[in-house]
Amino acid sequence: MCGPAVIQAIYLSFICYPILICFIPTIKYVFIVAKQELLLRDLATIYARTLLAGSVFFIIRTAVGGFFIGIGRTTIVMTANLIGILINIPLNFILIFGKFGLPNMGIQGAALGTVCASSVSCIILLGVYSKEISQYPFKTKKLLKFRFSIIKKLLSFGLPAGLDPFLTLFAFNIYLQIMHSYGPNTAGATTIAFTWHSVVFLPMIGLGITARTITGQNMGANNPDEAKRMTNLILSISIVYAIVMMVIFNGLTDFLMSVFAVGMRETNDEIQQTTKLMLHLISIVATCTWRFSERDWRYCLGHVVFH
Repeated sequence: MCGPAVIQAIYLSFICYPILICFIPTIKYVFIVAKQELLLRDLATIYARTLLAGSVFFIIRTAVGGFFIGIGRTTIVMTANLIGILINIPLNFILIFGKFGLPNMGIQGAALGTVCASSVSCIILLGVYSKEISQYPFKTKKLLKFRFSIIKKLLSFGLPAGLDPFLTLFAFNIYLQIMHSYGPNTAGATTIAFTWHSVVFLPMIGLGITARTITGQNMGANNPDEAKRMTNLILSISIVYAIVMMVIFNGLTDFLMSVFAVGMRETNDEIQQTTKLMLHLISIVATCTWRFSERDWRYCLGHVVFH
């Protein structure tokens, strides 16, 4: 039933997509309420509207990627996303600055490049998925049939599991909007600092997915001892990673800032000092970042202890 479960997730993606489309005409009010400067507000609105229009690719990519994560073939997901990144970088350059005869699209070009790259990753995953479900052990009859029972399970499991990260990211984005309302200098410093923050955060998400995948496989194989051992190992790796990030953010602050400062037309002391302060604060957060995936450790260890 792995194949049909993903198909139902894709159906659910198309059902949810119109909800995201409804935010296109109203997204500008988020930036108005945040009291951003007019120029920043207009640019943010253009970028957000373009991403919302192409969000269906990201949703489907996530659904199909869950299939490969569930069966432990995460290399396929990594490869698809890596190809998307390799397309995204030059495509952004071409569309932003209007190369090869194309118009200079600025911020909208950046968003379009991201959407196009996401669509490529989505198509790759769909192609590999269609090959997998055409053969044993995932081949099944009536693959495209609408199955309400699976839809119900996806919602009953997915909504509670998704509510926590949704609220976390929602609050985080509200915070970013408030910081951007303080002007372009603070906005620039915030963007630089929290771009590096994602370097700390996203690998932890990957470690959490790894913990869930390995635990699920071992519990399915009736091997709770191995599940516990692997969970503790991944937890140890995450703590070591967090400590390394703390050292890097404190010891290489100037270098981390200079990566972005080189590409800026002009920098001033305010941006530099604010960025340094934020990076130092993020280094403190790095030591606690593994707690973002604490729900994964609770999930894994809970299963092990229960069994």
